[in-house]
Amino acid sequence: MLVERPFGGIDTPPKRLPAEGKNLELYEVSVLTETSERPSVHAVNDREGAFVEEMGGYLASVGMTPMAGRMLAWLLICDPAEQGAGDLAASLQASRGAISTAARQLETAGFIRRSRRRGDRREYFSIPPGAIHNLLAGAGQIYHRMTVIASHGLGVVADLPPPARQRIEEFHDFVAFVEQVFPTLIQQYVAEREQVREAAV
Repeated sequence: MLVERPFGGIDTPPKRLPAEGKNLELYEVSVLTETSERPSVHAVNDREGAFVEEMGGYLASVGMTPMAGRMLAWLLICDPAEQGAGDLAASLQASRGAISTAARQLETAGFIRRSRRRGDRREYFSIPPGAIHNLLAGAGQIYHRMTVIASHGLGVVADLPPPARQRIEEFHDFVAFVEQVFPTLIQQYVAEREQVREAAV
C-alpha cells in the first residue's frame, strides 16, 4: 500500500510527487509492521557489516541459516542490546519472516533470549550478560548424551574384530573425554572471567 507523506519521514528511498506546490514522499507501509511500531533503526556501518556477514557465513557452513548468524552477530554488538523484530529486520535488511525463523533457531540453541515489556506487545531479542553460561551448560549435556549413545554403539560391534570396532571406539573415547574435562573448563573460564571483571571495577 502506497501513502503520501511530507518530507522528513524515515522511509527511504522516497519517490517525490508534486502536489499543490509541495514535494511529497511516497513510501510503502509494510503489512507486517504498523506505523506506530516503526523502529528507530541503527545504520550498520562497514565494519559492523563485515562482522555480521562473517558470522552469517560461518554458521551457514555448520548447518544454520546465514540469517541466524547475522542476527547473532548483530545482537552481540548492537546498541541498545535489546532489539525488536522490526529493528532487526531493518538493520539486517531482512524480512520479518526471516528474522522469526532465525530467532527460533538461536533461541532453541540457547544463544538468545526472547522477552516482552510491560505495555508493549512487541517481542524483543537479546543476548544478556551471562548467557554464555547457559550455552556452555547445554553443550555439556550434548556431550554427555553423545557418550551414552556411543556406548550403545560399542555394544553393537562388541563381537566384531578390532578393525571393525576402531571408528566407534575412537568416537566414543573422544566424546567421553570431552564430557569428562568439560566441567573443569567451564569452571576455569568462569573463574578467569570473574577475575577480569573484578580487576576492571
